[in-house]
Amino acid sequence: MKLLFTGDFCPAGIDFKEFSVDEKLLDLLDSADAVIGNLECPFTRTSASQSGQFVNLRAEPENNLLVERFTAFSIANNHILDYGLEGAGETVSFLTRNGISSFGFGANPKEAAEPLRMQIGDMQCAFFGITQWYSAGGSNRPGTCSDRSRHLFRNIKKCSKNGDFVIVMPHWNYEFADYPAPAVRRLAEKLVSHGTDLVVGAHPHVINGTESLRGKTVAYSLGNFLFSSAVISIPESKDPRLWESLLLECSLIPGTNEYSLQFHPVHFSKSSLQLSQGHRRDRILARFNKLNTLFATGKAVKNAFYSQSPLIINRVSSNMKSIQDMHGFRAIARRLHRVRVQDILVGLHAHAFRKKEHSDDGLENTL
Repeated sequence: MKLLFTGDFCPAGIDFKEFSVDEKLLDLLDSADAVIGNLECPFTRTSASQSGQFVNLRAEPENNLLVERFTAFSIANNHILDYGLEGAGETVSFLTRNGISSFGFGANPKEAAEPLRMQIGDMQCAFFGITQWYSAGGSNRPGTCSDRSRHLFRNIKKCSKNGDFVIVMPHWNYEFADYPAPAVRRLAEKLVSHGTDLVVGAHPHVINGTESLRGKTVAYSLGNFLFSSAVISIPESKDPRLWESLLLECSLIPGTNEYSLQFHPVHFSKSSLQLSQGHRRDRILARFNKLNTLFATGKAVKNAFYSQSPLIINRVSSNMKSIQDMHGFRAIARRLHRVRVQDILVGLHAHAFRKKEHSDDGLENTL
């Protein structure tokens, strides 16, 4: 049995009548028993966007040659509510009408933490969608499943004891970060310790490495499978990492919860999506393998992550300024409850790096 996982899928603003998809890629998708992805925008026609967002994403609820090949989507992310509960509800309805399942969102936190259980071939699979970012919803309100949900870990353990093949798809870490934060790695360890067999992460929009925890694989980010160039902000749009991703092929061994993995490089442009070949394929895989080598020691990954702190803070600051310019300071204040210890640590490390750079510059000027 073969499962295929894609990175972030956001077809906002793409006219698939004018957009080409590589036949070899379509054949690969068709060869799988199930294709699973992270849907990074709602499918909705409503114009009532949520205020206080840096950008509001949406795609027309129309089936196309890519959407129709998906079996299920995780919709536990920071954009599913860009057009409110109406947009999220329209998304679920559209997917259901087209025979596509969704998970990671529910009428309340308990329901959002319920798995999508599917019989695929001879295997019962349980899919969980969770998010570190914008886990909206209260005790009696619809929303996404939080990565801190007590219902989540209870359900993972239950499915594992039942013999299900458990897959968790977290929306975590920081945009454009090549390496997972220490808090992200701790969450990965907790997921595996509760019975998760495979973790497939999203949100950074760039490829991250993978590591093995207790014999289970954690793929921290597969990158952007397809993300409309119209919503990739400048100057980041010139970053080649944003236009490349990996398809994760998981082949399950019959009668067990063991599996083998294969990664297929993919890249897209404003007009096409292709399975990477030749030099480009080799380059993407070489970079991926280099990211993987850091997991030989936890300290190396931690140092590599914090070395990105200034870039992360610059990105966050830019987003916050845009939100304030568009929606005022109150929109920023409404976000403060989302701040976590890891965010503060990133800010402290960024300050330390900048202080060291100023110190080094001052030393050079005296020489």
